[in-house]
Amino acid sequence: MVRRGGWTERQITTGRTIVLESAGGRLEERGAVGVDALTGALVVADALAPERERAVLAGEIVHVRLAEPLAARAATGTPGERV
Repeated sequence: MVRRGGWTERQITTGRTIVLESAGGRLEERGAVGVDALTGALVVADALAPERERAVLAGEIVHVRLAEPLAARAATGTPGERV
């Protein structure tokens, strides 16, 4: 996957754990790796993907946010399914 062009360095999510939310409410917690320079897709770590990374396009998700620390998550709970 191509990651260059300065976006990776400027992206607040790069190098952090994020939560991706699909239109159906499914939640995925992933490590944000960078931005694909050709498509603008967010690149996330995914152990099941062929290159152990995959691109996430805007049409696939409805919300991206930084993941809460584990202690805060345990105290408040988060709706939806985590994978």
